[in-house]
Amino acid sequence: GMPVHCISTDLHRGSLARQAVSLARTMCKMRALGFSLFEVVRAVTRAPADAIGIGSRGFGDLTAGKRAHATVFLEIDEPWELEDAEGERRVAPSR
Repeated sequence: GMPVHCISTDLHRGSLARQAVSLARTMCKMRALGFSLFEVVRAVTRAPADAIGIGSRGFGDLTAGKRAHATVFLEIDEPWELEDAEGERRVAPSR
């Protein structure tokens, strides 16, 4: 498949209520498409920080002894229905 470099929510008035909702949901959608947890986490952390030049300020990296910004998620193995921008639905194995 095509490599994923950066993942974002693309939140706007039309997507906020249904399709995008949050970065966590967008990450779930990418996992449901078969991307590894490592690929998805890198695409929402290190890759975007490097793309906009803020990686050197501690964004997108967790290194011992360095300052960092972090959010902790728990991936739960249970079926979860997701919807794309066209209204197509798919059941993901986890969320």
